[in-house]
Amino acid sequence: AHFSFKKAADMMCLKIVEADLDENYKIDVESIKDKITENTVAIVAIAGTTELGLIDPIEEISEIAHENNIYFHVDAAFGGFSIPFLKSAGHEYPEFDFKLPGVCSITVDPHKMGLAPIPAGGIIFRKKEYLEVMAVDSPYLTVKTQSTIVGTRLGASTAATYGLLKYFGRKGYSKLATRLMENTLFLKESLEKIGYDIIVEPELNIVAFNHPTKSPQELSDELEKINGWKVSVANCPEAIRIVLMNHVTKTHLKEFLDDLEKLY
Repeated sequence: AHFSFKKAADMMCLKIVEADLDENYKIDVESIKDKITENTVAIVAIAGTTELGLIDPIEEISEIAHENNIYFHVDAAFGGFSIPFLKSAGHEYPEFDFKLPGVCSITVDPHKMGLAPIPAGGIIFRKKEYLEVMAVDSPYLTVKTQSTIVGTRLGASTAATYGLLKYFGRKGYSKLATRLMENTLFLKESLEKIGYDIIVEPELNIVAFNHPTKSPQELSDELEKINGWKVSVANCPEAIRIVLMNHVTKTHLKEFLDDLEKLY
């Protein structure tokens, strides 16, 4: 999960209870059932995990939250701008949004797969009252209440997000998301052919892999020395982590794979 949940919990004096993970690095649903108590105020699941781009079993967790009357937040900061468009292009993905009765709010970041500039983030609430409960009066402004922690911010990223939505539309974003998944599959299959170990089957446009004998940090250092490749090393689990964004072309991937083959 994103480190922002630690910040939020600290601000509200809440204790974070971490769910166990299954063998595929997703939330173990049974562990959530075991960890719920009368003091549980919220459950969080991820649609596009930071390290591996995986989608937690949100449908099952939604049922648990709904049955226990617990607020359920879905962090779809990464996957929220991909999953709906991939589904409209014919790919199969589980539900993660308000179609599920237990989902109360969803974060979606246009500045990731929506191609908008930073800091274009977004949060959507099922009910207006969820937003109103944390609002404070701002009588001297046009908008008479404010529900955010941060104060004055630029409007440029919001305007840019609106412009991009109008420009790309559903078809445009579906085309972009589909191309990214094609590149993701190409990278994954090519790595396997060379002999690298794939950590998990990619669900979104992130590929995590390891060399059979070298540590991720050792491989990262060698890649930088060879051709200036700067790659991310994930912590959970430890692995080289490649995020396939729109500026990463198949030409880049082929060059990258050539260097990886030399290091194998």
